[in-house]
Amino acid sequence: MTGSAMYHFYAVQDGSTPSFQDDGETFALSVIDPVAGELVGTARVPGQDPGEMVAHPDGSRLYIPARTAYRDFAIIVVATESMDVTAKIDMPNAAADLAVCADGSRLFAATGGFGGAGTVAEIDTVANKVVRTIDGVTDDLGHLAVSADGLRLYGGLSRDRNLEVRPTLLAEGTVGDAVDFSGQAYGPSGVKLLPSPDGTRLHALHGYTGKLVALDPLTLAVTARYDGGGRPRDIALSTDGQHLYVVCAEGEGRILQPATLKETGRFPANGNTISAVSDGTLCVLEDPMTCVLLRRADPKQRREIRLPEITANVVAAAPTAWRPPPPPLAPSYPARFKRGAFHYSYSRGYLMAGSYHQAGEGVPLPAAPEVVKGRYDSAGGSTPWTPCIWPFGSYKHFYKVPDWSDDAYVDEDDIEST
Repeated sequence: MTGSAMYHFYAVQDGSTPSFQDDGETFALSVIDPVAGELVGTARVPGQDPGEMVAHPDGSRLYIPARTAYRDFAIIVVATESMDVTAKIDMPNAAADLAVCADGSRLFAATGGFGGAGTVAEIDTVANKVVRTIDGVTDDLGHLAVSADGLRLYGGLSRDRNLEVRPTLLAEGTVGDAVDFSGQAYGPSGVKLLPSPDGTRLHALHGYTGKLVALDPLTLAVTARYDGGGRPRDIALSTDGQHLYVVCAEGEGRILQPATLKETGRFPANGNTISAVSDGTLCVLEDPMTCVLLRRADPKQRREIRLPEITANVVAAAPTAWRPPPPPLAPSYPARFKRGAFHYSYSRGYLMAGSYHQAGEGVPLPAAPEVVKGRYDSAGGSTPWTPCIWPFGSYKHFYKVPDWSDDAYVDEDDIEST
């Protein structure tokens, strides 16, 4: 995923502002084409309340934590090529954060409940199942990262404590002592961790206070601190590890030299989350429903993209061949009114009397998405048409007229085919 045509951005929507397509059983996953600078479309994925997803290193899969029933949780695996769900990995609790190792063989999910010790589930990404759990890696906010060599798992801790990083040796499953990097207690946003691709450093960001440091991945000693202002909220590395992008809550975003955290440039965007790729294309979530595409080579060229719902996060992964289904065809007019017509409402097989509509002769009848048909007898009163048992009554059709109301039907005797 090195060229601009070799990836798409994927945005998972958390469903807190359901769109008209929302059915309560699926959530939205949007695809953004960085070359065309536009929204490709939005797929619906089975599940509810998705969290922040991660992509497999080869870009072929997306891992999305979500709720699958009232008290059931899973990590949903989506193939980027087709946008199909290929697996569901059952989890004991909601996953607060995910991290995948560089070779893609293992996925880690922080599953500690609120106020819990931060249990982490280690998942085999071939078998798509949990192979072990490790307690105490992080806190309930659950920020995780895996070292470039896959030997260490890091947990970020901040709730009711100093800003800390805790290492775990994966070979033994041994959790080490937490190392403080700030000296400042209280931090409700958690500590985000971002290892460099070459394994030489670990970046730690506390989005609430904007503290950003570079750590030695072995000793966790602070090797550099950022002091450039702007209150950093999120960080992303270019795929080659040469540039660290910082999106800030105040003013412009910053481009930093990863080892020294010295500023080398700026870009015109602020917000809460950012995703970046090696060609310098950035996708910044500026507000919960608007992302901005920027290119480092020409950051003044902004392309704003409106997303259908409040978005949890955006990641870069392999491009998809999926395209949304075409919109429905414009309604046809299969019939026209012969005269004015009564409006009937349908309930449990009965047609209830409604109001009279002055539909003039020859006025087209909109396409009827629903037809009520069967043997009916005219009973008069509030239920003029009553279903009959065959062979009694007349065989009737009643056509729905969506332009009149949500529940309006017209007798076939009042219309004629065109």
